[in-house]
Amino acid sequence: MNPLKWQEYHKPMNDTPGYGLAQSRSASAPAPSAAQAATGPHSPPAGLLPSGRTSATTGVSEKTASLVHELIALSGHQTTADTPSLAQHLPELALEKIFSYLPFSCLCRCAQVCRHWHDCLPPPRERLSRWLHKNAPLSCQPDPELGRGFTSRTRPFLQTVGSPVLPALMHLHKEAHLQQDKQELKAPELSGAHQDLDTQQAQQPTTADLFPRLLHYALQRQQVLANSLTLRPHAIDWPDSTLVGGMSFSPCCRWLALSCRIHARAPAHLRLYSWGPDSWQQCSLKPCVLEPVTAFLFTRMPPGTLFSAHGTDVLAWRREPGTNDWHRTHVCRMPWLFRVCDLLPMDNGDLVAFAQKRSGTTKVTQAIFSAFLGNARGWQAATMPKFVSKDPRKNDCYLPSLTWAGEGRSSQLALGMITQRQGPAYCINEVQIWRKGLNVPSSHSPRHWGYQTSILAWHQADITALAWSPGGHCLLGILSDGRMCLWTQDAQHRLQEQLTLTGYPTPLSYKPAELPLFCDQGKQLALPLSVHQVQLCYSDDSGGWQQGQRLETMPDPDVPPDDSVEYMQLSSSGRTLIRTTRWRLDIWYRHSAHGWQHRVQRKRKNNAEFMPQACLLSPFDIVCSTAEDPRLSLWIHGVDSQGQLVRKACLRVDTAINGPLAASPDGLSLLLASVEDPPTFLQLGFFPPQENREGRVQESVPGERSAAQEQQEQQEQQEQQEQQEQQSENHEAEAQQHQGWCQLL
Repeated sequence: MNPLKWQEYHKPMNDTPGYGLAQSRSASAPAPSAAQAATGPHSPPAGLLPSGRTSATTGVSEKTASLVHELIALSGHQTTADTPSLAQHLPELALEKIFSYLPFSCLCRCAQVCRHWHDCLPPPRERLSRWLHKNAPLSCQPDPELGRGFTSRTRPFLQTVGSPVLPALMHLHKEAHLQQDKQELKAPELSGAHQDLDTQQAQQPTTADLFPRLLHYALQRQQVLANSLTLRPHAIDWPDSTLVGGMSFSPCCRWLALSCRIHARAPAHLRLYSWGPDSWQQCSLKPCVLEPVTAFLFTRMPPGTLFSAHGTDVLAWRREPGTNDWHRTHVCRMPWLFRVCDLLPMDNGDLVAFAQKRSGTTKVTQAIFSAFLGNARGWQAATMPKFVSKDPRKNDCYLPSLTWAGEGRSSQLALGMITQRQGPAYCINEVQIWRKGLNVPSSHSPRHWGYQTSILAWHQADITALAWSPGGHCLLGILSDGRMCLWTQDAQHRLQEQLTLTGYPTPLSYKPAELPLFCDQGKQLALPLSVHQVQLCYSDDSGGWQQGQRLETMPDPDVPPDDSVEYMQLSSSGRTLIRTTRWRLDIWYRHSAHGWQHRVQRKRKNNAEFMPQACLLSPFDIVCSTAEDPRLSLWIHGVDSQGQLVRKACLRVDTAINGPLAASPDGLSLLLASVEDPPTFLQLGFFPPQENREGRVQESVPGERSAAQEQQEQQEQQEQQEQQEQQSENHEAEAQQHQGWCQLL
C-alpha cells in the first residue's frame, strides 16, 4: 500500500478536505457498515507504520495510531457528517451495547464515523485509561518524574527505535505543559459554574496520570519487541586517575551527581553533570564548595533539587534556568564535631538528616527534621532528637547503634532502637514511626514532626535493619538472630505484626532500605533465608500476608562454603528476582503459565578480580550482570514477545557494574566502575558496536552451549508452539464474534 494514502487517511479532519466518511461520499451513498467502520476503508497492511516501515507487531501500531489521530483530530466543535445516514440514527443504547464488544482499536475508528457515534463513546482519555489498565503491566506504578525527562532522555530513544506510541506521547506531553500553564494563570477563586466544570474534569483521567503510564508502557513494550539490545559508552568529562565515590541520578534522569576521589580512602568531592546530546556535560557549582562531601541525594520535591552534606552543613542546590549553573541554599547545620552520614528527602519537601560523632566508647546520633517553607523561604529546622549508644566491645551493658529507614512517597520515617538492656540476653526493642504533625502538642507548629512508639515482643535479639514497602503501607524489620518481621500500621500508626520468618542471620552488604525487596505495588516480598534459599511472601486481597513459594538452588562444589549473600533485588513488576553472593549470581523469572523458573546462573573463578554484580533497569525489567566466567562480560537479559526471559546481548567489558544501584531510574544509563577503575557510562539502545573509552570495540562473547541451555531452548520452543496454537484458537473465536457483530448491525 502507498504510505502516502495512509498518511492522508490519518490527517486531522479539519485539515483534510473530505476526511469525514459522510463528506467523502455523495448524499445518496449508503452508510458504512460496522465492519467497515471498525477496519477502515484505507487501513494499512498489517504491521505497516505511517512512515511506511514495518513494525514488529500489528496490535501496537493499529491501536496507538488510531488513538493518536483521534486525540489530535477530533475536537469538540467538529462534525463529520453533513447528511444523516441510517448508521447515524442508531439508538444510543444499541450503540453502547455494540461498542462494548469491540476492541480498543475498533472504538477509535468508530469514533471517526460521525458525531453521534463519537458522542456515544467514552472520552478518548477514558478509553486510553481503560486500555492502559488492560494492556500495561498493572503491577508497575509508573513514576510521575519519568515524564520530566521526556524531551532530552526518552523521546530521542523512542525516536531512534521508531516507537509507534511516540506521537501520542508527544501530544500528551504538549497538553501537560498547556495544563500546567493554565493552572498557573488560574485565579485562586472560581465561580460555581467553573467549580462544577473542574469537578467534572477531575473525574476523568488527567494528562498528568496518562502520560507517565503510556511512557512506561512504550519503554517496556519496546524492550519486549527487541530481539537484541546493546549498551554503548558515552563521553563524560572526568578527571584522569580519579575514582567514583558515590552517585545519584535525579528522578527525571537529566542530571547526575558524582563524588570523585584520588584513591579509595581519600576525601570525596562533588561533581554535577547534565545530560546533553549523547554525553554528560559538567555543571558549575556556585559558589564552589571546598569541603569534602559526605552524603548527597536528589529529591522529588522541590523538583530539580540536590541535597549535599559538607562537614556540619547541609546544602540544597538548584539550577539557574537556561544555564548549567547550580546555586546553593543553606538548609541546616549540625552541632560541632558531628558528621552527616545520611540524607532522607521526603515528597512533601522536608528533609531528615542524620549525623554522628564518637566520644570514647559512646556514639551519639543526631537527627534534624527540616521543614520546607516554599521556594522563596527555603527550609527551617523543626525537630532535633538525639540518641546515645555504647560500644559493645568496651562495655557489657550497651545500647547498639540506631537504625532507620525513610519512605519518601508517604513522608514518614521509622527508627529502630533499644531503650533498655537487662544483661546480654534481654533487651527491649522499640520502633518509632515519625510523621509530620503526629502526636504534636497543639502549642507546637504543625511543621513539627512527631512519632508513635511500638514496643516489639522480641527481647532476645537486637533490631538491626528496617525497610519500607513502596508507599509506606508495610514495614520490614530484621533482627540480629535472623528473624524477619513484617508489620502494618493501624489508625494510630502502631505496628501490627503480619508475618515472621526465621532466616539469614548474616547482614547484607547493602541496607535493606536501599534494595528493592518489594515489588512496586508493595504486595510481594522476597527475603533471603540462606545462601541457597529465598522465601517469597504475598499480600492477599484482604491485606493479610502469607508465605509463598520457596526458591532453592543446589550447593555448588566450586563455591567455598563460607559464601555469603551480598544483596537481592525484586523487579518492579514482581516477575524477576536477582540474588547475588560473593561467588555466584542467580536470576529467577516468573512465567505466566509455569511459575517461577531458575533461568540464569553465573559464578566467578577462584582468582577473579571482580565479584559478580547485577542491576535492574526498572522500566524495562531488564537485568544487566557482569561476571568473570571466564572473561569479564556484560550480559543483558530481558523478556521476549513469548513471555520468556532470554539473553539479548553479551559484551566484553573492562570493569564490573557499580553495584545494584548503578542504573538510572529511566533504565537508559548504566555505570561501570570499581574502587580501582574510572567510570564508564553506557547508554541502552539498538546500535551497532561502538568504541569505548580506550578505543576498543565491545565485542560479542560467544556463549558456550551447555545441556541446561539446550534444555531451556527446547522448553522455549515447546512453549512457543503452545502459544501459537492458543493464538490460532483466539483468532477463530474473535472472527466468529466479529461476524455476529456485523449481523447485529
